[in-house]
Parts: sequence; structure tokens; C-alpha cells
Amino acid sequence: MLHRTVNGLANKALLTTVDSSGHRLASRLRRTRNAVTVAQSLPQATPVSTRTTDAATFLWSSHVSRRINLDLAVEEAVSGALKGRQEGWAPELAVVFLSSAYVAEYSQLISQLQDRVPSLKYIVGSTGYGVIGTTHDGPEEIEHAPALSVALATLPGVQVSITHVTSQQLPDGDAPPQAWADMLGVDINSHEPTNFIMLADPEFSGLMELTAGLDFAFSQANKIGGLTSAGKLSPARAMFAWTEPSQDQQQQQQAGQPQLQQQQQQQASQQGQEQQQFAEQPLQQR
Repeated sequence: MLHRTVNGLANKALLTTVDSSGHRLASRLRRTRNAVTVAQSLPQATPVSTRTTDAATFLWSSHVSRRINLDLAVEEAVSGALKGRQEGWAPELAVVFLSSAYVAEYSQLISQLQDRVPSLKYIVGSTGYGVIGTTHDGPEEIEHAPALSVALATLPGVQVSITHVTSQQLPDGDAPPQAWADMLGVDINSHEPTNFIMLADPEFSGLMELTAGLDFAFSQANKIGGLTSAGKLSPARAMFAWTEPSQDQQQQQQAGQPQLQQQQQQQASQQGQEQQQFAEQPLQQR
């Protein structure tokens, strides 16, 4: 499982790439001075729509909540995004933006979204000075107040990859396109279109180099994004990312649990023996 929440003013970066071939998932997230990027690619023959139940199309839906408590805000935003959609809709992607009013609850965001939308495979987002989303009355932008916006999506045939990039990882100016592809874990020779969504901390020193490198290596790719920010309620910026673990990762986690439990039992047994030996010692020997 990939789950990292980054708070404070340190530089951070997250890069997500999406390859519409949909055959494999590569996700990486590490903490450093960086910029955040999320990328996705769409099958060229697939129409984009939010008004059809055709399984071959993409489906997006969003809602924004003003609730002061994060748990209630997530509940309201998710319920609003799901309302009116076809029964059994199982969104795979959640893009979330929230105000810094929830700074004390940042660490709970991923699990709360997972609980309410069990079908999710990818979660990505950040804090923002202004939070934009849809309400029952139409689009709304909220500033200087608690707000949480959740966009849920189903992207048939799209492969999503979340990658965290630091300024130290960036290839130099003379590096070939393959070096940039290797850094991102993207197949540069893929016939499917690859696009990028970038989220960057304002203090990420390599933003210009990163965007120039992506333009050089992926000249046909669309690239969108922005800088993370915070509001007057708290200066703590944050970025969020989670990717569903692969079957191999799940098996590794399951295989490691018995060994960890055995180690814990051995440690507990050893501590118990030491305590018993100490208790049996005559007082004069202590």
C-alpha cells in the first residue's frame, strides 16, 4: 500500500502518470523537496462524458462540502458526488482538495475516503487556498473557510501511476528522453497517449527543469497542474497520495505478518523471562 501525507513547508513532489493501455500499475511516492505531478492518458477513441452510463466512457462527478469536521465533510462530499449516478457505480479515482482548516485531521483523510468508497484504487490531492467544487446550486469556490472538494472518476482502459520526484532525481540538461522516462517509470515507446497532472510545492526548486524535461521527452503529452497552497486558517500545506497495493505487494504483506507476529512473541517471551529472573534474584544481589 502506498500512503503518504506530507505536511508543513518542506519541498515536496508527486508525479502521477497514466498510460491508457491499462496493463500494469507502477506507483512510487517518496518524501523530499519536490513538486507534485499527476498524469493520465486517455484512449484516443474513447469519448469523455459525465452524462452517460455507457461503460466505454469516462465518468466524473464532484461535490464540495463546507462542514467544519473533516469526517462529516468527507461524508457529505462523497454522498454528493455519488448522488444521481447509476446504481453500482464504482469509482476508481478520487481527486481531493481541502482547506488547511483541517490541519489536525490531515492523516485521517485517506482512510476516510477508503471507508466511504471501497472501490477506490487511487487517491491524490492537496491543500489549497481556494477550494472549488460543485454543490446542488452549482459550482462554488470557497476561501478562508473549511472546505473539502472530492471528484470521483471511472476511467476505463486507463493506467494510473503515481510517482514522487525530487530535485535530486531530475536528469541533467543533456540527458536523453529515455532518462526522463526511466525516472517516471513510463514507456516512452508506448503507442498510447501519456499525459501528466503535476502538483508542486512552491518551494520545489526543480519545477522549471521538470516541466521542460517533460516537454522534451513527451512533446505530445498534455501537462496540467498547479502549486499547493494553504489558507489563513493554517500555513501547513499538504499533499496526499494512495495507490491500491498490487497482488504481489499484498502477498508480501501477508507473508510478512506471521514472521512479524513470531518476532513479537519471541521478544515478549524473552522480556517475560528476564523479568522472572529478576524477580527470583535475592534482594542483596539486585
